[in-house]
Amino acid sequence: MSDDPLALNRVVLRAVSGIGVVNINRWEREVKYTLSPRDVPSLNKERYLAYEWRSGEARVLNLDEKVEGVLEGLDFNFFLAPVEEGLAFIGNTKKILSPRSIKRIQKAENGYLVFLEEEGSVMLYSDRKIELYSLDGRVLRAIRKGPLHPVDAPAIFRVRMS
Repeated sequence: MSDDPLALNRVVLRAVSGIGVVNINRWEREVKYTLSPRDVPSLNKERYLAYEWRSGEARVLNLDEKVEGVLEGLDFNFFLAPVEEGLAFIGNTKKILSPRSIKRIQKAENGYLVFLEEEGSVMLYSDRKIELYSLDGRVLRAIRKGPLHPVDAPAIFRVRMS
């Protein structure tokens, strides 16, 4: 067992590019939380998307900004995803651990190549125009600048930045 309470979270961070807030105390008591990207030393991007799983709301945080809330016993809510080049990958919001649906994100020419655990719904945040393509070049969706975008996607797809 580690003396560092964030040690396990760091392992999860490397796997899913985000961090979540979970209440798993054995007495199922309500817990107040404060979450900031600065709380986790391995988070070093300038901006993060704070996505509230229950309401589906999101907002962009700078490194020192915080979100606060209350979790009931055995509950989950916020998670943070890095915003890079105006884009954040949230994952499948039908699943509690939404970012876990993203297997890998690879930088590619003019954008990213995204590998999902399985084809299906994925949520993206973008503050600029992007286009999503299948590997055979078919346009899946063109997205103008705007906050959250649900997309039905194949297991591998391209995101092209404009």
